[in-house]
Amino acid sequence: MKRLKIFGYIVGGGIVLVAIAISLALTSSIQTWAVRKATSGQKGMTLAVSRVDAGFSGADVSDLRFEQDGMIVTAKGFSAKYSAWDLITNRKLNADDVTVQDLVVDMRNVSHPPAVTTGPKGSTTPAASAASAAKPTPFDGLFKQLQLPVDVRVGTLNIKGQALLPDNQTATFALKGANIAAGQSGKIEWTADFSDSTVGAGLSSLRTSGTLTVRITSDRRIDLVEIEGAAAALGPKIPADQFRLSLKAEQAIASGSENYALSLGRVNNTTVEPLFKTSATWTSAAREIAGTWEIGIRSEQLAALLAGLGLPEISANGTGKFSLKPDTQAGAASGSMRAHIAQLATLSPDLAAVGAVDLVTGFDGVFAAGVARLDKLDLDLTAADGRKFAQLGLLQKISYTLKDQTVTLADPRADAARI
Repeated sequence: MKRLKIFGYIVGGGIVLVAIAISLALTSSIQTWAVRKATSGQKGMTLAVSRVDAGFSGADVSDLRFEQDGMIVTAKGFSAKYSAWDLITNRKLNADDVTVQDLVVDMRNVSHPPAVTTGPKGSTTPAASAASAAKPTPFDGLFKQLQLPVDVRVGTLNIKGQALLPDNQTATFALKGANIAAGQSGKIEWTADFSDSTVGAGLSSLRTSGTLTVRITSDRRIDLVEIEGAAAALGPKIPADQFRLSLKAEQAIASGSENYALSLGRVNNTTVEPLFKTSATWTSAAREIAGTWEIGIRSEQLAALLAGLGLPEISANGTGKFSLKPDTQAGAASGSMRAHIAQLATLSPDLAAVGAVDLVTGFDGVFAAGVARLDKLDLDLTAADGRKFAQLGLLQKISYTLKDQTVTLADPRADAARI
């Protein structure tokens, strides 16, 4: 009986000690000390906080400051409401609310330390040896890399801050997110305002806003990323034209093909006039990205904007195809385009007599195994009154080897081009 009583005292004392340890670990002052201790002495970076208060249902961090390579990041506060129990028992990152207050990213004095790749007398350093020995990961599509390690749920996300950039440039931004969770489509809305206070800056401000949609499947795959954004630039001579960007990437079936699409257009009242668009498909069986591109610009669509930037007026129409094999870095591109370029005097007063030119071109080329080969190139440059300035027609295939920097003709005895 006496032994049982002693054993009970030991167990009870152990439980009390564990409870005291947990209580101390959850004390704000202990947590703040632990964070400061863990981050002190880190070479090349500093991290400081004035207060840390984290528990099983939430966390608050006050006055955070991070410095590395001249970049300074500060935040008045970071708070999150979450369930630590879900993470421990179900491997689920479950947060009802995540907020970052007064985030400031100061990049005015960012430095880029030189990369050291060789040691004394040209010997290779261990880091360089490891980098050269590491084999690149084969490309298996964009979504292959977007598998989440745990279930994620973020009810709401709010971040407000600003970026301080070199040359008197600043940007303020705000992010709002909601419904980011497995089995659902979450959205993150953004607004950002860029400004340049430099006297006489051609671009004094730029405002952009939009929505990022991310769809997460029940098995933690991201299978859809979609961006819808708009931007408008302002300057002393720049009109307040608004442009819209649409980008979509989707994988309908796990480990299947991926489809990408991008378009850029100009907003005209309630309609969007397309300027450029491209679409492509990643095929896992062929391990290739193949797609098409199309450009269609009328002179009046960009005339005011280009004039404000001191550039000539332009109209262009063209289509083409492209392909890329990421594993071997081989690629191909072909297409044709017609363009009309006017107001050349904006580039140089000497071109005022020319006035405008018309450009017609077609091309077809490939790149593989360090060799770029041009199979076709036609170019005609004429003045608006019909005067021909230049005409180039490739008569045979021309190859250029990057390593040796040599040019090779398919038939060295024949003419290479007609000029």
